[in-house]
Amino acid sequence: MPQLDILQTIKQFLEHSSKKSLKLQFEYTEIRLLNNPCALHSIIRPNSRLVIYKTPNKPTAKMSVKDDLVFQFWFRFVPPPTTEYYINEVTDLPEPLSQGVLEINTEKLTLQFTIDGPEAHTGLRVQHVYSGLKPVENKVKMNSSST
Repeated sequence: MPQLDILQTIKQFLEHSSKKSLKLQFEYTEIRLLNNPCALHSIIRPNSRLVIYKTPNKPTAKMSVKDDLVFQFWFRFVPPPTTEYYINEVTDLPEPLSQGVLEINTEKLTLQFTIDGPEAHTGLRVQHVYSGLKPVENKVKMNSSST
């Protein structure tokens, strides 16, 4: 069975679906803790999930990270203009997260961000690499007060 195209799935949902949200489930996610740019630690999580929400009347979409090491969070991103390759900064990350970047291609979705420390040089870089998009039913409802 061929792999589902991650970028095409997201772009198709944002441009053509009448649904308000899209649940994505991946075979696994590798979560890497980085320090300039050396890897400090790596964890593999099976069956990880993301949820993408359309945001009416806004030029951005919203993505909810369900399987982070510490807490669930969401951020906003500009919808991808093509189905070939996408990289862009993300906005509205919750504190203490900052400097987010979202990168998506056919086979993987990578989210990087910094967990800010008490001093500028004490932050920790985190990278989530989602691979192996699985087909799932979309049953997630968007809470209208969360946009």
